[in-house]
Amino acid sequence: MENFEGVLPGSIVAVNLAGNYKPPHLARVNQVTETPFIVQWLKGSYKRKWVPWSGWSSTEIPKESVIFFDIKFDENEKLTKEAAQYLRRRYKELGRQ
Repeated sequence: MENFEGVLPGSIVAVNLAGNYKPPHLARVNQVTETPFIVQWLKGSYKRKWVPWSGWSSTEIPKESVIFFDIKFDENEKLTKEAAQYLRRRYKELGRQ
């Protein structure tokens, strides 16, 4: 992604993490700065509820690590079917690079 103008505090973003971390990786943006975002990590899965990850404090992440933003949850704080399908495809593509 190259345009981050739509990322605002409160937005849910999907993040590409280098290493052996199993996706999806979602975070709520707390603050938008010139180069990084300050986020609170969320804990969940493609089919389970997403909640703040209490073991992590706010973290700076480079804007370039965001692969999708403005993710919407359903009424149960779960990914919508469409969002889950998109993220599975996107993470699979990134895994091949």
